[in-house]
Amino acid sequence: AQMKSVSNNIARECLVCAESTRVAHLGMDLCRACAVFYRRYHSRVNRFKCRSASGKCAAGKGLNCKKCRMTHLDARLSKSEMPDKIIQASTATIATPDLPNKNQGCDQARGLLKPDLAMTDRPLLARLKTAYTSMSYARHSSEIYSRTDVPHPLRISLEEGPFIPGNFASLTLGIRILLSTSLNFGSEVFPEFAMLPDEDKWSLVVNFFYRFRSFEGCFRSNIFFPDDRGKNFMSYSSWMTEETRAEFLKSASPCGDVAGALQYMRNQNLCTCFRASRLAVGRVNPCTEEFLAIMTLMFFDEVNNGEAISVIGEKYRNEILKELHS
Repeated sequence: AQMKSVSNNIARECLVCAESTRVAHLGMDLCRACAVFYRRYHSRVNRFKCRSASGKCAAGKGLNCKKCRMTHLDARLSKSEMPDKIIQASTATIATPDLPNKNQGCDQARGLLKPDLAMTDRPLLARLKTAYTSMSYARHSSEIYSRTDVPHPLRISLEEGPFIPGNFASLTLGIRILLSTSLNFGSEVFPEFAMLPDEDKWSLVVNFFYRFRSFEGCFRSNIFFPDDRGKNFMSYSSWMTEETRAEFLKSASPCGDVAGALQYMRNQNLCTCFRASRLAVGRVNPCTEEFLAIMTLMFFDEVNNGEAISVIGEKYRNEILKELHS
């Protein structure tokens, strides 16, 4: 869906902050700053507190309260059909393409740039949102249900967790689940991926894993643990801090060099590295759409890719950047 349109090229006041705007964002006279604010924070509104503690800060110039700004935006947009279009686009069902016969991998690879039209009639960002949400549910629930103290299903959610201290076993399980769900994610979002030979699929997913796991962990840690820079996600549902590091390897195989591994962790000062990475991601402070765009760029990283895959990657890089800046 088109997210902005020219509004007769006449300067108007934003309906929320009263700043001047010549473009109608989100289907009405909202300035770009308010539109970006809404896109970035509408799913995090409960984390804001009213600066005046009244919850009734007036719209217009001088509005300096995030909670009330979001309240005014919600009130305005609730009367517009634009948010409904956004929600419908992000929750529609994605059809999974048929996988090719392994013996036909080479032949079908020649048709990589002929995707299933049923998969591509929705914007790439909408497909990414749906597939990443499904991927997250699969990872979170799989990790939680591997525990001995499984909570009630009503107590499991992507927003509330539960999120628990991690150990070697949960990290290993999380890695395996991420690799598996990344294969399905690739097939759901990029129809050409499903047609690749298994060797190429695995190569792409492994390269993606090494880049994405750390980036996602920092991105989510900044959201869920904003006031604790030393607390970092190790898998989708588990985290580690300096204090829990000593417990981390207790679930490792007794045949391994646990003492040596702990010493390695101390020498590498991993918690400090995580903190620095979180600060770097925090400076960029990507919104959800920007996070998904970076995810796409990581999926088709050009390192060691063959010509056919590089062409596919270039196609989706151009597509996601075009949507992001539309």
